Amino acid sequence: LRAIAGLEQPETGTIRLDGTLLSEDGRGVPPEARGVGLMFQDYALFPHLTVAENVRFGLHGKSLQGRSAAEARALVQARLEQVGLADRAKSYPGTLSGGESQRVALARALAPGPRVLLLDEPFSNLDRRGRERVRAETLALLRAADTTALLVTHDPEEALAVCDRVVLLRDGRVEQVGTRTHPRNRVGRGEPPGLGTQPAQVLGVVGDVGPVACRGERARQALALAVGVLHDEPAARSQQGRGGGGDGERDGQ
Repeated sequence: LRAIAGLEQPETGTIRLDGTLLSEDGRGVPPEARGVGLMFQDYALFPHLTVAENVRFGLHGKSLQGRSAAEARALVQARLEQVGLADRAKSYPGTLSGGESQRVALARALAPGPRVLLLDEPFSNLDRRGRERVRAETLALLRAADTTALLVTHDPEEALAVCDRVVLLRDGRVEQVGTRTHPRNRVGRGEPPGLGTQPAQVLGVVGDVGPVACRGERARQALALAVGVLHDEPAARSQQGRGGGGDGERDGQ
């Protein structure tokens, strides 16, 4: 996720989003120019800023071009209303519940209107009851905003409940690719290799973006492989071919 967002730069390989080259062989587009939102696992809210100020911090670069201060405030207010926290605009993060903090982080990530939103285990800090409620609210917000999301979780049930497409990763390699109703689609014959029974990382995709392609061995390992399944294009199918065919064999790529 950090490589897709531009916080880390892969040494080799490429990352493309909707045809736009984001990273290639050690060079990349600056994070603020990628149109990618990132929501950290711990939310990373600034304790010295109010809720509204935290959300406004998400506005930068192109998202502020041509906007007056009043328009920026209106956009922040609209995002807070969208997540149901308009009445907490002047509150500080230390006074918020876990679910409220999660929604502030989501509002901040959505504020600039990203083309894709990256979510790093966004519900893991919540108790079970709160997790189910906030998860449903988050999914509804993403649908309403028509925003594609890439979600990483270690909870297979969460991926199957939330995402349109699911990818099972183990040791940096793709084990399975499919829909949430048929997670073994296009993966091969036999039982799923440990979905929900063995330690693994599950990647989910909510929504859709344009064609995404990756090349380079390092880029294919976990991060760029993840990008390659955002759209059913040749890149995704080629990764499937490298990662597993009908006979379940691996060629080490």
